[in-house]
Amino acid sequence: MLSTPATTSNRRILIAAIGLTAIVLSSGCSWFNKRGNGYAQNPRPLEVPPDLVVATTTASGGSYLASAATANIASFQVAGTKDQVFGLVAAALPKIGGVKVNSQSQGLGLFDVSMAGANILVRVTEQDGQSVVSAVDARGQSASSETISGLVNQIKNQISR
Repeated sequence: MLSTPATTSNRRILIAAIGLTAIVLSSGCSWFNKRGNGYAQNPRPLEVPPDLVVATTTASGGSYLASAATANIASFQVAGTKDQVFGLVAAALPKIGGVKVNSQSQGLGLFDVSMAGANILVRVTEQDGQSVVSAVDARGQSASSETISGLVNQIKNQISR
């Protein structure tokens, strides 16, 4: 029997389809691969960054917000909305010697600044009708750092003028 070009083409397509099916079946499809669910099990609980405001439930069933001050963070409170205080901090930072504002996001209430060789994240949040200005370093540490607590005090002094 002679093979015609159409028959040869059909054979090539059939061989390619069989090869492709074999690759798909052996590549990890869960119907054919029973080696586990593919998700890594992480026994550690999630960690909350120290300057984050965390919702907590009291014993009586009510809830309250843990402030940055209770988390041992270099911070202070200012009367005004988050946007108003963000503007005050934006005006204060360039007046502080040795501070370089790398970037800022008013929507997030964040300033990424450099001071004395340290990268510092300054955050403005709204809480209980006031705003809280706080700062942490790249590792989430603040109160132990003289640079960060000094920066927070200088911001506070600039805003209160």
